[in-house]
Amino acid sequence: MTDTHIGSPRNLGDPEDPSSVDPALAKEAGMWDPDPQKRWLYLQKAIKEVNLKNPDFVVVTGDLMYGQMNPLEYIYEYEETYKMLQKLNVPVYLVPGNHDYYAQDATLTDGAKYWEKYFGPQYFSFDYGPYAHFIGYNSFDWHKFDRSGNGTVSVPTWGGQIREEQLNWVKEDLQRNAQTAESGQVRGLFSHHNPLWRDREMWPKDDPEVQTYWEQYNEQHDPQRLQTLLLGEKLGIKYDQQWHGENAKELINVMKENNVTVSLHGHTHIDNVTKEDGILYTTTTAIELTGKPWVGFRGFSVQDGQIESYNYEETGHSIPVYQNGDTKGGTMSFDAAYQTSNDGSASLQQVEVTNRLNKPLTVTIPLYMTEGNYNVSTGEVLQNYASDRKQYLEVQLTIPANSTETLNVQKK
Repeated sequence: MTDTHIGSPRNLGDPEDPSSVDPALAKEAGMWDPDPQKRWLYLQKAIKEVNLKNPDFVVVTGDLMYGQMNPLEYIYEYEETYKMLQKLNVPVYLVPGNHDYYAQDATLTDGAKYWEKYFGPQYFSFDYGPYAHFIGYNSFDWHKFDRSGNGTVSVPTWGGQIREEQLNWVKEDLQRNAQTAESGQVRGLFSHHNPLWRDREMWPKDDPEVQTYWEQYNEQHDPQRLQTLLLGEKLGIKYDQQWHGENAKELINVMKENNVTVSLHGHTHIDNVTKEDGILYTTTTAIELTGKPWVGFRGFSVQDGQIESYNYEETGHSIPVYQNGDTKGGTMSFDAAYQTSNDGSASLQQVEVTNRLNKPLTVTIPLYMTEGNYNVSTGEVLQNYASDRKQYLEVQLTIPANSTETLNVQKK
């Protein structure tokens, strides 16, 4: 999942018109609603669905918050984002996006410092048993001057870059992993920006200002001169910024040389899937309400070292958070409704699980009951143990497309 953008005013209406407010979108945004159950409702719904799918782990590829409304907002947005992500019941790995990493020198609210305080290193790797090795890297790896905003916040740089120190670390990590990796291991990288989409190649070469910009950039970068940054901001507003700086091709070469399987990204708020040189590159739509073709997240299924599925629709689309992608309708694509509180106080429970997707859906239902032995009416019991005078069960079941099933749980 990606681009959750806590604090974003774009959730309230037309993202091209900051003054617009759509009541239906505003309800789903729940922007700083005093009721915690209604605040960032769109994200809470996405998290509930991810928890029901119960994946082995989740990666979040940046832009967790907005960070571009006023120079002080990181002070409260990082705290709020940290609290919201605690609602995920599975392991979570995070990398920063541009919106998480802007620098405001006048008030010393540098996003990089807040990231380290709340989430840890900007790049790292982890193993999922012998089955997968993943690297999370910071693709907004710019000199502080290049990522410094002003005022409310005007930012000159929001495109991707990875500098030599981090690139060398990625290369060394992959080489170390190759020495111990078992056959069939999935190797993945994830970051905010997709290195396939490079501004040097995408910006029109016949635009004189584009020519001037790259001439100035080639003369001095890391950091850039102020006049170059201002021109880059102007052109970025005109053409957008994707991978804007250094080492995209070098990173891709490192990935190819080390048999990387998959590369996961966000930033654009759209779905895109590209296969190139044996690597699967996926860009996933936003959780923010500006996501196209809908608000969604992407699920991956792996069997015997091969990625078997990664699309909800074969056109490369992710799983929609809302039924049929209808954000304003507010109805989740799937959910689980408990008849009584799921807090360990009941010896009888009924859960109505509804799948509004056009495909079958496998979910895992967590149940907290009074201590004892239980029967379940359907599904497979994955976990069943007693702790602190409560019984914890996990029941996995598959719900056909566009249907509802009822799970009954009672003491033997």
